[in-house]
Amino acid sequence: MALTGRELEEAIRQGLLPIEKALKRNAKASEALLDIAKQEMVQLEIEAGPPICPHCGVLNPTVYMEAEAGSGPVNEIVFKFEMHCCNGTVYGIPEGWAMAMSSEEAADIIKQRAGVTNERRG
Repeated sequence: MALTGRELEEAIRQGLLPIEKALKRNAKASEALLDIAKQEMVQLEIEAGPPICPHCGVLNPTVYMEAEAGSGPVNEIVFKFEMHCCNGTVYGIPEGWAMAMSSEEAADIIKQRAGVTNERRG
């Protein structure tokens, strides 16, 4: 039994109706999930602070850092430290950069920074 053009169109339409309904339900569910996600979204606000060990509270602790190879943008670098004070692991994220063109210039910047820190303590 061969179907006419109209009968074939109707059969296809009837077969697609459940798929169309399922797609509409899926779209509504996705919209609802997106609304829930927007309501529950928490904004992370991080302020830079002094270098304090989050494990034991030591200010400006001595750390060990094993060099790892890799590349990427400077503003996405993360440092992994092993703390001498408590043997904890800490991940450091720089909040700003003082860039130097030589190791001597870098040493001067660190000395100046240490001088400012000592003046504030004194």
